[in-house]
Amino acid sequence: MLVTAINNTNCTNYRVIVSGISVAFYEMTESNREEITKALVKYLKDFVAQLNTPICRKDIQSDSEWLSVNLGLFLTTADYSDLKELNISGVVVLDSLSAQQKAELILDPSSGALENETLVKEVMMGILSSSGEEQLDVFFETFVNITKEEQIYFIENAAVRDTILNVTLMALAPNFNIFSPSQFELWFQENLFVVLASFQPSWLLVIPRNLNCDSYTAIPPLQSQVTFGNVSAQLCNFSISQYACSSVAALSSRDLGKVMACKLTSSMNYSRAIWSLFFQKFAAPLDEALDAYSNMTLNISLPDPYVLDAIGEVKLNNFSNAQLTDSVFITKWFQTRLRPFLSSVSVDFLSCLSSKNFSCQTYQVVVEALSRQDQLMEEEQKWSIFTYFIYPFLSRDDLSDPSCVSSTSGSSDWLAKNFGNFSAYASLEELLILNIHFSSVSNIRLAPVALCRKDIQSDSEWLSVNLGLFSTTADYSDLKELNISGVVVLDSLSAQQKAELILDPSSGALENETLVKEVMMGILSSSGEEQLDVFFETFVNITKEEQIYFIENAAVRDTILNVTLMALAPNFNIFSPSQFELWFQENLFVVLASFQPSWLLVIPRNLNCDSYTAIPPLQSQVTFGNVSAQLCNFSISQYACSSVAALSSRDLGKVMACKLTSSMNYSRAIWSLFFQKFAAPLDEALDAYSNMTLNISLPDPYVLDAIGEVKLNNFSNAQLTDSVFITKWFQTRLRPFLSSVSVDFLSCLSSKNFSCQTYQVVVEALSRQDQLMEEEQKWSIFTYFIYPFLSRDDLSDPSCVSSTSGSSDWLAKNFGNFSAYASLEELLILNIHFSSVSNIRLAPVALCRKDIQSDSEWLSVNLGLFLTTADYSDLKELNISGVVVLDSLSAQQKAELILDPSSGALENETLVKEVMMGILSSSGEEQLDVFFETFVNITKEEQIYFIENAAVRDTILNVTLMALAPNFNIFSPSQFELWFQENLFVVLASFQPSWLLVIPRNLNCDSYTAILKGMDMSLAVLPLDLDQELRLSREMLSQTLPKGCTMPVPVGVVAALSSRDLGKVMACKLTSSMNYSRAIWSLFFQKFAAPLDEALDAYSNMTLNISLPDPYVLDAIGEVKLNNFSNAQLTDSVFITKWFQTRLRPFLSSVSVDFLSCLSSKNFSCQTYQVVVEALSRQDQLMEEEQKWSIFTYFIYPFLSRDDLSDPSCVSSTSGSSDWLAKNFGNFSAYASLEELLILNIHFSSVSNIRLAPVALCRKDIQSDSEWLSVNLGLFSTTADYSDLKELNISGVVVLDSLSAQQKAELILDPSSGALENETLVKEVMMGILSSSGEEQLDVFFETFVNITKEEQIYFIENAAVRDTILNVTLMALAPNFNIFSPSQFELWFQENLFVVLASFQPSWLLVIPRNLNCDSYTAIPPLQSQVTFGNVSAQLCNFSISQYACSSVAALSSRDLGKVMACKLTSSMNYSRAIWSLFFQKFAAPLDEALDAYSNMTLNISLPDPYVLDAIGEVKLNNFSNAQLTDSVFITKWFQTRLRPFLSSVSVDFLSCLSSKNFSCQTYQVVVEALSRQDQLMEEEQKWSIFTYFIYPFLSRDDLSDPSCVSSTSGSSDWLAKNFGNFSAYATLEELLILNIHFSSVSNIRLAPVARGLWV
Repeated sequence: MLVTAINNTNCTNYRVIVSGISVAFYEMTESNREEITKALVKYLKDFVAQLNTPICRKDIQSDSEWLSVNLGLFLTTADYSDLKELNISGVVVLDSLSAQQKAELILDPSSGALENETLVKEVMMGILSSSGEEQLDVFFETFVNITKEEQIYFIENAAVRDTILNVTLMALAPNFNIFSPSQFELWFQENLFVVLASFQPSWLLVIPRNLNCDSYTAIPPLQSQVTFGNVSAQLCNFSISQYACSSVAALSSRDLGKVMACKLTSSMNYSRAIWSLFFQKFAAPLDEALDAYSNMTLNISLPDPYVLDAIGEVKLNNFSNAQLTDSVFITKWFQTRLRPFLSSVSVDFLSCLSSKNFSCQTYQVVVEALSRQDQLMEEEQKWSIFTYFIYPFLSRDDLSDPSCVSSTSGSSDWLAKNFGNFSAYASLEELLILNIHFSSVSNIRLAPVALCRKDIQSDSEWLSVNLGLFSTTADYSDLKELNISGVVVLDSLSAQQKAELILDPSSGALENETLVKEVMMGILSSSGEEQLDVFFETFVNITKEEQIYFIENAAVRDTILNVTLMALAPNFNIFSPSQFELWFQENLFVVLASFQPSWLLVIPRNLNCDSYTAIPPLQSQVTFGNVSAQLCNFSISQYACSSVAALSSRDLGKVMACKLTSSMNYSRAIWSLFFQKFAAPLDEALDAYSNMTLNISLPDPYVLDAIGEVKLNNFSNAQLTDSVFITKWFQTRLRPFLSSVSVDFLSCLSSKNFSCQTYQVVVEALSRQDQLMEEEQKWSIFTYFIYPFLSRDDLSDPSCVSSTSGSSDWLAKNFGNFSAYASLEELLILNIHFSSVSNIRLAPVALCRKDIQSDSEWLSVNLGLFLTTADYSDLKELNISGVVVLDSLSAQQKAELILDPSSGALENETLVKEVMMGILSSSGEEQLDVFFETFVNITKEEQIYFIENAAVRDTILNVTLMALAPNFNIFSPSQFELWFQENLFVVLASFQPSWLLVIPRNLNCDSYTAILKGMDMSLAVLPLDLDQELRLSREMLSQTLPKGCTMPVPVGVVAALSSRDLGKVMACKLTSSMNYSRAIWSLFFQKFAAPLDEALDAYSNMTLNISLPDPYVLDAIGEVKLNNFSNAQLTDSVFITKWFQTRLRPFLSSVSVDFLSCLSSKNFSCQTYQVVVEALSRQDQLMEEEQKWSIFTYFIYPFLSRDDLSDPSCVSSTSGSSDWLAKNFGNFSAYASLEELLILNIHFSSVSNIRLAPVALCRKDIQSDSEWLSVNLGLFSTTADYSDLKELNISGVVVLDSLSAQQKAELILDPSSGALENETLVKEVMMGILSSSGEEQLDVFFETFVNITKEEQIYFIENAAVRDTILNVTLMALAPNFNIFSPSQFELWFQENLFVVLASFQPSWLLVIPRNLNCDSYTAIPPLQSQVTFGNVSAQLCNFSISQYACSSVAALSSRDLGKVMACKLTSSMNYSRAIWSLFFQKFAAPLDEALDAYSNMTLNISLPDPYVLDAIGEVKLNNFSNAQLTDSVFITKWFQTRLRPFLSSVSVDFLSCLSSKNFSCQTYQVVVEALSRQDQLMEEEQKWSIFTYFIYPFLSRDDLSDPSCVSSTSGSSDWLAKNFGNFSAYATLEELLILNIHFSSVSNIRLAPVARGLWV
């Protein structure tokens, strides 16, 4: 048919035909495209002479244009040989060629490309800059086929070969970390085979270090790299993977230790398998290497847990029974060799350990080793040691000494030796199971005062002493039997016990509102919702057992309900129907009598009907009498889901009026349900609503879609051609909604059987609303309604021409205000008599922009080549977006664009990559020079010292270095200076050690100096958190300097410092706000160790007792100096005095636990030990309370307890108790208990010590500051000035519960308390105020809080978590009373009290603000006054969150803008709830399809977005697919292999389960499986298993499939498995496969699934 049509036509008509069929190009199948292409090419060959005549080539300037006009999009599917036959030069039309054609061009000998580096570079960069890696795959598929056919084994031209390899590796490198072995094999053994001769060692840096051996083996260049001579300097240059997989046969123990030292402190993690391979390979020297590594490290490392697991596999699993019972051997291993790794011990290692045949003695050695590392462990890890090692080992029935009891002397000794520091995790029951003779009474550690109540002041203390943490697991009834009052010990009760207390009649709680409030608030303030679940589980069980149907006391009932709903409300938007059912029909059943209408405000308005049905209070709300005042109190969802059967048209109009002007949006489904339910009065209601509204509303687009479903889809043909009827509907009833018309609605409208007259009525109605529309929406009206309707061949008046008088009239009536979106060509297709001349009045600009499709074309026509010399600022004034015309900009203009804040480029990695790649693909390094000349000038003018966005910074540096690297070997020192000290200065923060490999090793000294100086210049201005990688790179580069080169001194730093200068450096750096890591301080002090002693003397003389420096300083000095003190020096009083009372004095106030622990092990004499104690005592005024306690706990007590002291406990060198206490404890004696003092000194007398501790007798029986205040001030403590308490050295934090509300406000705002940085403390303060006296004390608190913030001029609280806490807790308390608040109260709270925390106000809090406020109250609440609004500038799009879009009044985004929003939000670190994503996509559902197309084109297979995104798209789109669409392969392919592709790697179980229920055909189901399979490289193992479990197996198991298990549409077992299981067949058992397909043969399928777990079972 096409051949016939074109054979008898002229060139003009032929081109119109080509243009027309090109529109459908992307909807065609591959075979259709090829068939049409052949027909068009044949025509061109037959009529080439005619087509090249002057008439036919009029306005055609080039071969590219000629091809575009004569082949259209079918050019890309034409054979390259056909283009050659048409005398078309592939070089000339390069930009128009497909990736396949470009491969043929490069390898075509007649093109000369294989000798033309510039051309090849343009080809390769063009492929990357257009469609990225996908087109690269296509290119290489053809490239490999041709090289094989032509028997080309390598590309001879080195420059061409370099270009192909370098550009390709540059594109692939970012994805190497997710490549499978087969992908490495494809690229390095197939695709790049003929260019691998150009592989340089520098490229090794882009190969990930943690590949498995299969991947390494697949890369030939790696097989020759890991070789060493005698020089061990290179040891750290190779990864653990490279060592494990290389042919290197041996390392010395010293070298192995060095490798471990640099690799275990790096940020690179390796798998357990790699570590095991590594240790197996170098097992011989491992013992000595571990000894060396242990000596290098202190108790500060928390390495990768896989290291210990791997050592266990290689070494421990091979220990003999004799070795396992050898105490010396086990001590060596666990207390030395394995020590640095024990803090990260895994459950696997512990379980394995528990099965080893240790003797009791060696087992106890292991326990001791683990105990020594407990300070570095998480709580869960300590619990694991008890659970997976200690208890299982001691429970073994094959122990010669059961439970290791007989080798110990009593319960205390047994507990200490066998449980170490982990006894707290054993229950009394477990201890008795292991040791029936265990006595908690005799075990002083477990129950030191179990026999009496001496010094026990309360039931709480008694419980704490006698039950400890086990009090929370005791039965409430047992506590009662012990005469323990639950009310008195309330704070010690578990949530379960609190539920029992409330419902215990003897407690009187059900009549005591204050007690119940304290219980409920206590539960929330401790562990929040989790404990609330535990509480209500017990609460419900008891109310059922006791047959309690409601709580009678109203105040108690109100309290339980209100506090619970306040806690739950923030999560209602993510509640499932079953959760609403649990809470409203179970947990809150007995208190629902207190449910007030005001609580409806916290119930989300967009719940589905199942959730609404689950909430009983909602079922009784939507009922009306004759009074319609309540109409607006209920949501659209409530109406749609309720049992209300009818509304009058008047009432329905009122409901629409108040709901359509609210900020609440509903789904299309809810609106449809609503309109279907009230369809009868809808016509009149729409009339009424139309009379209420002007052209100012932009309501939810779903409203019009829903009305279309309910009403328009039921119009008869007679009604559709009735002008009066259509005028009534479109110009009256639907008028308020037309400004938000959706593409779906327009497409549906274009298929309706309007007459030309009624069609024109609709056009006129839409035109009247055009002022309220976005530009894209107007374009949609032309594209999806006007042009499709007028193009229909079933119109009685084709294109509605005959009913008009001339072109102007035709244009006006049929196009309305949307004619500007029609091209002249389209107008002529519709109306061949159309005259643009006669229409000049209607479209004055149309002729000037005739045939101009874009801003790029407009610039080209109006500025020509002079565009590139125009000022960038002039282009901005012309409203030309630099982003849109990017390809037309010069390198200088591109630099200005990137650094223009309004372009948003510095936050847009994709745009910056496009800019940089564009520069390289055009003119290469020359344009790069021009670009950076401008780039450097602007950064200097704007004083930009580094690019903040890491991704953008990485992109600029990486692309530039990849471009420069091939020329580094011919760079002069001045060129290195230009690039590293000027051009790349602001991006050097992204320099990784891996880039060092591209720097040639044979540079001269000047070149090295230029590079290192550039690094130093950047390090001098970078913040600490950005300089680590660059600093490491500098250190590594400096170690590789050739002989004879002197390493340059960092900018502003000399190679050596005098003691005086070193003192000055310390003075200015220790008083700055900059903190450094311990490692950096250690490097610093090691470097300047020689002058350090004198420098410390000088620094000590400069400082008074006011400094609290970084604790790492003292730790580092300890490493560099103290750890090297000899035994003679440690016992030399003069020497130690010099160090501790002079040199270290300024740092002792910040002494760390590590330093103290280390100090306690030093071989001081008693005299030198006492010198240290005195030095610490002199600094105690500068110490926190906890620090003083640490000095006693980690230094004093451990040192005095040592059994190797010549004078035990340093007693004999003192004269009596007072002297002993003073000399050995200094100012820290208060932290020692009498019991501890007596353990150390059995002759200690507290009476004789009265002079030293005059307060001790007064504090007898006083355990805390709170008690001291209570005894000495009583109730007057609450009226004391907070400043007086501080003078008494009373910590407000410690006595928090004793403070008044006023004092608590002062505490929070006291800088010295640190409260404004301590969320936990602030939460405790706020909850404490509420749980005591409620809102009254809240008023008192805020009165003081406001006064202080005003005095101190505090305008907002900076710490977000603290600010959130104050706001959230306060609003939670106030919310129940908002409905009775006066305007002045709202003003007080929102403009005064909460002023400094309002920055934390979230849209969700709007739900607790009543909707029926008067205007004064509304005006008093600032957060209600702000909305998210945009102008025409889309640069602001990324400034707003998904929540803001979802909750704002913005009615529409174009598909382009929506795509931009998705691009920046999906790559950010911010996650949103499923509900927010659903609201967002529902709101912008109209442009979502096109936006997803655009987003898919922006992303490669590297993104792992939030799983809720796909769930939400599923709700909004997939759940509305019709059965016809679900069985349409083209449609499903478009959705799953394009639109949803970027999200499939994070597919959720919910999505999969829903998908399995969809009515796919077998063909469309297989399309979905294929789409998921393509993303499997990005999925976790569990996710792949879920795809089989929740989608594949359930779908194929369905009994409603027309082709059961989709068997008949496949050819044999292999084909069935491949099509229906894709890459997920490995998760099916043979049994499951046979259930689905009884004819399945595993034998025939062995090639496809060699490791399917089912095939071998």
